[in-house]
Amino acid sequence: MSTQGIEDKEVRWGWSFKFEPHWTRHEECGKVVEEAWSDGALDTIGRLDRVRGRLDAWSRATFPNFGRKKDRIKRALRALDRMPVSDQVLGQRKQLLSEMEQVEADE
Repeated sequence: MSTQGIEDKEVRWGWSFKFEPHWTRHEECGKVVEEAWSDGALDTIGRLDRVRGRLDAWSRATFPNFGRKKDRIKRALRALDRMPVSDQVLGQRKQLLSEMEQVEADE
């Protein structure tokens, strides 16, 4: 693979893209990358852009709303922290922490 000319190109994505390591544990990740990379005759930058787009779409469909779920749980925990301590509050807190562990395990 040639990298000639890459350093001369300024790459600007329409939004921030971050490859998530947990994707590699999913059996479809490699296939998504391979198909996006080999689909058509683009230069390296074009292929990278296509891989980014397909991984982004795939991750949204495969791992939906983890960030939103975590945010919801954090907000609920903060609200419980402002309440007087009771058995009910402690029970709700324990349930929310269990949910957070599950979401983080699923990521």
